Amino acid sequence: MVFRLHKISKLMQKDVKTIEEDEPISKAIEVMNFYKISCIVVTRKGSPTGIITERDLINRMLAKSKCTKKGKVKEVMTTPIVTKESNFPTSKIVKLMNDYMIRHVPIVNEGKVIGIVTQTDIVKYTQKAMRHREIALLTIVIMIIILINLVIR
Repeated sequence: MVFRLHKISKLMQKDVKTIEEDEPISKAIEVMNFYKISCIVVTRKGSPTGIITERDLINRMLAKSKCTKKGKVKEVMTTPIVTKESNFPTSKIVKLMNDYMIRHVPIVNEGKVIGIVTQTDIVKYTQKAMRHREIALLTIVIMIIILINLVIR
């Protein structure tokens, strides 16, 4: 795997947005719209208790017609939340996401949210790693061509 030796802290976004579970749903929507993010981690006194994604908002608000933007965040959040410590190996994050069918994993340290890893982060990291491998391979090919030219002369 491309990132088998790295810890998840190398991959995570450190600027993770959180919201307390008793806040109104409208505030979560405002934060997500303002920061153009697809999820927000829900907390109780700073510790993660759930997560709200765009999909959660659509599915739960449509399914629960009584659930309005005035309702509480805890009414639409996904719980329990799957979190991992910052030393969790990146090689296991894709399997974790597939096993739990999730696209976002908050990263915690001593019970507090310090970051988040999304499927998009994994794709970007993989693309970057592949570019580095392509450059390394191209460099090797060029060196071989130069050596062949030196031998032929």
